[in-house]
Amino acid sequence: MRNDNILFYYHSRFCVKKNRQLIVPKFQYFLDKFSSNGFNVVYVPRQTTTLFPSSIHIILEFLHTCFVKADQKTACYFNNSFPQRGWFERCYWIFILIIIRPRLLVGFEPSQELCWSCKLFNVKTVDIEHGIRDFDCMTGSYYYRSSYRYPKSIYPDILLTTLDEEVLSSSSFNKLHYKPILINTPDLELAYFSKCLTTPPEVAPQTGSQNQLYSLSVLFLSQYTSRFEPIAKPLPPFIVEFVSELTKIYDLNFSIRLHPKTLDDFSATTISVNNYQSQLSFLSSLSIDTDSHQSLVHDLLTVDLVLSCDSSALKTAVLLRKIVIYWSDKPVLNSFASYSREFLLHITSSNVIDVIELLKNNQYYRKNHDFSHFTSKADSAYSALTKLLKQ
Repeated sequence: MRNDNILFYYHSRFCVKKNRQLIVPKFQYFLDKFSSNGFNVVYVPRQTTTLFPSSIHIILEFLHTCFVKADQKTACYFNNSFPQRGWFERCYWIFILIIIRPRLLVGFEPSQELCWSCKLFNVKTVDIEHGIRDFDCMTGSYYYRSSYRYPKSIYPDILLTTLDEEVLSSSSFNKLHYKPILINTPDLELAYFSKCLTTPPEVAPQTGSQNQLYSLSVLFLSQYTSRFEPIAKPLPPFIVEFVSELTKIYDLNFSIRLHPKTLDDFSATTISVNNYQSQLSFLSSLSIDTDSHQSLVHDLLTVDLVLSCDSSALKTAVLLRKIVIYWSDKPVLNSFASYSREFLLHITSSNVIDVIELLKNNQYYRKNHDFSHFTSKADSAYSALTKLLKQ
C-alpha cells in the first residue's frame, strides 16, 4: 500500500527559511492543505539549491548535482547520441521514488528525468506555473519547447495555471503538442497571504502645486539577462529618462527587487547593484533589496507604482490593483484577462511624456478590494487536485 506522501521538488529561489522550516509562498497554501488533510509532504531539492532545512537535504542536492554532471559529461562524450540521455539522473530519481513512495510529485518545472521516473511508478506529476509563459512548442518558453525535450512525450501530467479560459482559448497553449490536465488556480501566494490582504492600504499617485512635491513609491522588478547569464538587465535609456522626469513631479522613493536567479550569484548581484546605482545616480532615495527571501506580496503592497519589462510578478501586481508600467515587446497582454488590462500601461521611447501625464491625472487609479475570494478559489483548485489522486 502506497504511503500518503507528497514529494515536493523545491528550489531555494521559491523558498523562505523560518526556524529550520521551508516556506514556499507560491505554493504554501496547498502544502498546508496537504498537511492538514493527513498527507506527509517530503521536500527534495533540485540541483543548485542553496537553502536547506537539514543536512540530509545538502547531501541530496550534492548527489543530484553529481548525477546531472555525469549525464552532461556522457552526453558530451557521445555527442548527444547516447541512447539513454539523462540515464544517471533517472537512476537517482528511481532511488528517491523507491524510498519515498509518493502518491504525487509537485514542483516548479520538474525535470524530464523526474517526470520519466514518476511514470514508471504511476506517480502523477504536477507543474506549478510560474512566470509569464508562452506555450508555443516551437518558439515559446524553453520548458515547453520541442527542441528542449529529447523524450517528446515526457511532460508533467497536470498544470496548475492562473490563466483563465479566456486567455487559454486565445493563447499559444493550443499549439502545445501535448495536453496536460489543467487546474485553474488563483494566485496562490495571494491566497496564502489573504489574511493581511483583507484590508490592504489604498495608495495612489498624487500631484500638488508647482511648489509642493507629493511622495510616490516605485518598485522596479528586475530580471536576469538570460537563462545562462544571471546579471540583471540594465534599464533602457528611455526608462531612465522616465524616472528622471518623475523626480521633477514627485518626491520619489525608488526601490529595486532583484530576481532570485541574480541573487543566487554573489558576483552577479554585486555587478547588478553597481550598474543600477550608476544608472540612477540622480535619485536621492534608491534602495536595492538583496534579500532574496523577502515576500513579493509585501513589497507590492507598500508601493504605488510597479515597473518592469515583463516580469511574472506583473500578474500579482495587477491582481493587487497596482498601476503597472511595462516595456516588453513580447505579447505580455496574452497572459492577462481583458478585465485586468486596465491597470497596464505600455511605455515606449516615444510616449514617455504621455505616460507621465496619465499618472498625473490619476486616470489609472482604482480602489483596492477584498481579496478573501482567493481563498475560496484556492480551495476549489485543491479539491480538483485531490480528486485526481483518487483516480
